[in-house]
Amino acid sequence: MGWLTYQEIADFLKVLEIGILGLLSVVFITDVHHGGISEELRLKWNYPRWLTPMVGVCQFLIAALNGAEWSVDGKEVAAPLAWASQRLVALLMGGCMYTHVSVGKSYKDASGPLVFLIFSVAIPVMEGKEQLEYVAVVHGALAALGWTIGELVTRSQPPAPPRPP
Repeated sequence: MGWLTYQEIADFLKVLEIGILGLLSVVFITDVHHGGISEELRLKWNYPRWLTPMVGVCQFLIAALNGAEWSVDGKEVAAPLAWASQRLVALLMGGCMYTHVSVGKSYKDASGPLVFLIFSVAIPVMEGKEQLEYVAVVHGALAALGWTIGELVTRSQPPAPPRPP
């Protein structure tokens, strides 16, 4: 039994992304029916109700695109899809980090999104498809864009109603 290859490690990280974000996508998308998460986010941080299912759709796209691997006439067709999924992870995790750090005032809670952001950089590099210097800059910029979108969503909301004591 030998060491794991970079490709095997990247595949394992993709399986983690697919599993965790796939499950979360079901919970977030079905929030339209149960309303638990959106209500908590509205009360805690004054986030709009549409945000939770939108995040769920992004999580579902990441899981679906990450797992899409097929070839036509010996040519890999799904590579652009996996490429897009890792970019979407960086964007979504930037917004998650904004929520936990800027709105929630908790650096500890931002550790999960930070780990997924690192996964989004490591996967294409370990697969040998992109260079670390390029991916780190692009994903950093996408995370910053996600942070900015979070900021815009927060600022676009009317002030939260006062909570009863």
